[in-house]
Amino acid sequence: MILPAGYLGAALFGSLLFYLINRFARYARYIAFGLGLFILIFTILFARPDETGAPVAIFVGAIFGALLAFSGLRGPNLLNMLVLNVLAITTALEAFFDLWFLTRVAGTASRGAVFNDAAQFAQQYAPLLGPSIIAFTWAGIALVMFSIALWYGAIRPFREEINDAYNTLRR
Repeated sequence: MILPAGYLGAALFGSLLFYLINRFARYARYIAFGLGLFILIFTILFARPDETGAPVAIFVGAIFGALLAFSGLRGPNLLNMLVLNVLAITTALEAFFDLWFLTRVAGTASRGAVFNDAAQFAQQYAPLLGPSIIAFTWAGIALVMFSIALWYGAIRPFREEINDAYNTLRR
């Protein structure tokens, strides 16, 4: 469960965020503020300097969390929707975007260890499938999750709105 969690967990989070933002648009500012606050708290509790001592994760997490929380407090709803939709789409499709990396370096080893999660998953749990099949499966699952969020969060409500407007005009 841990090896695909980074890819499929991100896809699930992004898909849910996309659904929530588009179905409950009037709450975009609250969602942005809550997510920004969560990122700030998470950064304070868990971010540490990297192996060189540079506090990159601390700065990025603190700045992004503060900007998102501030946007939720003071920014217009449309800006919050835009920022959260971009965040949701890129997060939801991260497994798909990483497909090239997962298949390109699937068999490579670094210091005797398997280099990426798909290769390690294939090695430990599905040696007959191979890392590329695992990577394509994860990307496919991510696309399915986002497609469902896109359908229920944006396309279906939009079609219902168009149908309602058309039926109103026909009367």
